[in-house]
Amino acid sequence: MRNAMRFLFPAFTLCFLSLATSSQLALPRNTPNPNGITLPIFNDFAHQHYLINISVGTPPSLYSVLLDTGSTDFWLPAWNSSGCTPDPCKPGTFNPADSSSAVDIHVPFNVSYGLTPGSGMLGEYYNENISVGNAVIKNQTFAIANVPAPITPSTFWGILGLGSRYSTSSFTSPWSPVFHQLNATYTPLWESLFETGLVPRHLFSIYLNRQSADVGTITFGAIEGPESGKYEGELETVPVLLSGPLFTGWAVNLTSVTRTTTHCANSSSGAEPKTEPLTPDNFTIQVVLDTGAPNMYLPTPLYAQIAAPLTPTYHKNPEGNPTPYVRCALRNVSQPYLSFSFGGGGATHAPTIRVPYDELIYPFGLPANLGEVRGEDGAELCYFGVVETPGPVFLLGATFLRSVYAVFGGEAGEWRVGMAQARYGGGWDADERL
Repeated sequence: MRNAMRFLFPAFTLCFLSLATSSQLALPRNTPNPNGITLPIFNDFAHQHYLINISVGTPPSLYSVLLDTGSTDFWLPAWNSSGCTPDPCKPGTFNPADSSSAVDIHVPFNVSYGLTPGSGMLGEYYNENISVGNAVIKNQTFAIANVPAPITPSTFWGILGLGSRYSTSSFTSPWSPVFHQLNATYTPLWESLFETGLVPRHLFSIYLNRQSADVGTITFGAIEGPESGKYEGELETVPVLLSGPLFTGWAVNLTSVTRTTTHCANSSSGAEPKTEPLTPDNFTIQVVLDTGAPNMYLPTPLYAQIAAPLTPTYHKNPEGNPTPYVRCALRNVSQPYLSFSFGGGGATHAPTIRVPYDELIYPFGLPANLGEVRGEDGAELCYFGVVETPGPVFLLGATFLRSVYAVFGGEAGEWRVGMAQARYGGGWDADERL
């Protein structure tokens, strides 16, 4: 466990209040599982989703929901969502009348994720019994949402947010009766596992595995050691950037990006590795580590540097937005790798993560909603998982996070993210180092 030691802060319980109508504070503490709770993450790569199974209600029903470190609320679609009409909603929706433990706490839910421009979801918060593995959180606050038509074709039903209590709809929505009331926001599910004593530590660890892997893992309340086979080297941490005094999300400082070329482009003999900087001296931007985002969304100058060796072309997606594609043949040739370095805020051992170019290029015909794309010469073109954006928000989504074993947590009064280089396989596939 030596490689995990840099994240071993003393245990610390945050003393925030829940919603005034919630009974979470009255729950007795349980005996925590010393190894935390580890669950599989299922890779629905064709639709750009990472999914986790959660049971809700009494009797419990199983739901496959999107795992999202970029948001906080846990919600399920309402049984009578407008997007289903005129047909009945398919299985995967939630009807509180079917659960004897569902309690409406009369706080409105209002959220938009940008899945489709202009599509928001409205609903109501409830308290309910929710099972994570074999652990049951009683009276956990979650939402039931009316899902509109633009979102109902999705292959997942609901989102499990793993962010800050100060990013919930109950705290950020002007329609909420506890809008911006610091002492009234509810405890998110991942924190409830710790605060009710179901896990020993106030953190969670995520391992997505390689692009082609069917399964990764999430561990609530513990950090796996290098013997897990999921990472190599030291687990180094960086401070999370706060919004004033508040932790509002998993944002960190990205301080440099380099490209290392390991082989000659026109020679099988190889050459000495060559590393070139893609960012200027004193470069720093704030990025959010977001499992719910399928790609990296970066400033145009940095995107241009990263994409330059691949000479991408642009083709419009169903929404009419230009989308970068590269020749699929590039998936099968030796490519450089990128190195992302993080720091700032007193990070003495800042992590650097290598991301190979072939992990940035999707297979031909994917994502499924975009289908097959070919060049004017008929050559197969593949979607490129780095997208330029003017900001102000920049994201490191799945095309980055597949190369990381990441730990998210708040202990000893500090919010930090730990990162180590992912080692592909991790007990699920063949053991292979990056």
